[in-house]
Amino acid sequence: MLRRDWFQINRNLEFLIFTVLVSIYFIWFAWPLVWIASENSRLVSAFNADEVRHLQILNEMINQRTLKVNSGFTTYGHLFFNVAFIILFPLSCFVEVSEQQIIVVLRLVSVIFAVATVTVTFLLTRRYFGQFAAWLAAFLLSIIPLSFLHYSVMSHPDTVQLFFLVLGIYFCCRLLEEDRMKWVIAASSAAGLAFACKYTGLFLLPIIWMICIVKTIIVSDKNLIKINMIQFARFARFARYVTAAIGIACVILGIIVTPELAARFIAADGSIDSSSYGYSGVKFLTLMRITTVISGCCLTLLSITKFVWSAIGRSLKLSYSIKKVVFSLIAFGVIFFLASPYSFVRLNFIKNFYFQSKHMSFGHVVKVNSSGLEWISILSSSKLLGEFILSLVAISLVLTIYNVSRNGWRQLLEPQYAIWAWVILYMGVLIFRVNTRSPQHLLPVLPFLIILSTLPVNRAINYAKRKLSRKHVIVLQIAILFIIGGIEISKSGISEYRKSTISHEQCAISVKVGQWLSNHYSASTRILYDQYSYIPPFFPDAYVTMGGTIQMLETLKPYIVIVNEAISERFSDINLARVHVSGESEFKRRYEYYVALKNGKSGYILVRDFDEIQVYRCQ
Repeated sequence: MLRRDWFQINRNLEFLIFTVLVSIYFIWFAWPLVWIASENSRLVSAFNADEVRHLQILNEMINQRTLKVNSGFTTYGHLFFNVAFIILFPLSCFVEVSEQQIIVVLRLVSVIFAVATVTVTFLLTRRYFGQFAAWLAAFLLSIIPLSFLHYSVMSHPDTVQLFFLVLGIYFCCRLLEEDRMKWVIAASSAAGLAFACKYTGLFLLPIIWMICIVKTIIVSDKNLIKINMIQFARFARFARYVTAAIGIACVILGIIVTPELAARFIAADGSIDSSSYGYSGVKFLTLMRITTVISGCCLTLLSITKFVWSAIGRSLKLSYSIKKVVFSLIAFGVIFFLASPYSFVRLNFIKNFYFQSKHMSFGHVVKVNSSGLEWISILSSSKLLGEFILSLVAISLVLTIYNVSRNGWRQLLEPQYAIWAWVILYMGVLIFRVNTRSPQHLLPVLPFLIILSTLPVNRAINYAKRKLSRKHVIVLQIAILFIIGGIEISKSGISEYRKSTISHEQCAISVKVGQWLSNHYSASTRILYDQYSYIPPFFPDAYVTMGGTIQMLETLKPYIVIVNEAISERFSDINLARVHVSGESEFKRRYEYYVALKNGKSGYILVRDFDEIQVYRCQ
């Protein structure tokens, strides 16, 4: 007993030391970066359009003292904003919270959850792959993927979502290890929290349910289930009545509620004619109506199919599996509601999820039709894993297939195979569905691929333990850690990224343009400017656009017009009009705007060209 207690103390001490080291590292890396370009919302907007929207959203939440998200553009859950609100709200009760404080706190939330992600990755790897693999995986996650480090110092829900995804897979592994209801609820709750960030948590549910069913039917001891035999019979009857009630309600609701009637409830202005990324409000509500009626009919027919419920009542394992799935759904829904309650207002989370689905399948700016295998090349880029680590993952996959073929399919019930299940499921969704090609969308599998990349190395270490003395094994482990670490640090570019980000504000052309405007024009000057251009708060009468039009010039009558090539280049090729997200007519209006300015036919003349940014003045 004393030896076991001492072993646990050592593990706890190791975890404490690890957490302190990771925290120190991220403080060193992130602290200067969270203050970059944070003085005001205009400066934030010059570098990141998402961050300024987040700032506006949280600022309004604080001013109105509510968790309700009323302004800005967000089609995600609200957990990320709610966490930042909880931090800033007590401060706002005593002093006025500045824009800089808001954006810094939003970025610090990402930093905190990045530290938590590395920490849970360490715990998961140590439990199932050993101490050396845990240190190696955490080390690689902290230095290799620049995309992960970039989002860890940026206001974005990605790192918050990633933490709950890693936590959810950890609980899935515990469920495979120990078939208990608490792990079902814990994993489903983590999935609900991830869903409250960016919806990817929804894809955890099939893995949780698969584990529940397989563990119950194949592994669980039937004698333990018999204890609750009467409860299962009652559960089957109750489930049948609930199924019938839901089915009838869905049929009635689908028949009565037309798209026009639903629009009055779902859309604040009652309008459903907006369309982008192939998303149409009319099509969405029509699809919802058809789906509701069909689902209701299926549930009603299921409730009156006696042999199904008789089979459920007789099969204790089947009843127990269904019970776990039901509890999983309840935990997921309740936690999601508690984490993001205002996502349920006007069923925002349903229409936003549908919109995001259309967005991901369309492409970010223009429609993408390239092969989904492009994701593999993105994975091998320097922003994510790199070729060496990806090759280790490939070796790990080969070893896994060999292990299963040699020892039988029951090997798949080992806890670590939950990691493979998640990687395969999510990569399948990306390859066959997602056309918005960005390293950002590979973050949900990044920690798991890094964990899997340590398996070949760990296997070699285990082989060495059988052949070498403990002293030589320790030397070998240290040597491997330094060799891999040295190779990856030299390629990661983390130091260069940090230095360039710190100096980004001083070197940015957009900031120089803003300073030039302040020196040459009065505060009353009206300005129309493209996103990613910096117009100092000195100019209160300024309007930002993601692509201007001639109508904007005629309506606003600005004295100064700023054109940023980051925006104008999106509308420079008329051949993209048919495949652009804004639609053909809107694309042409913006194309004509930039052509008119360039050719001097808009009533504005070029007064200064900063290469990437042009300044025009009214004639």
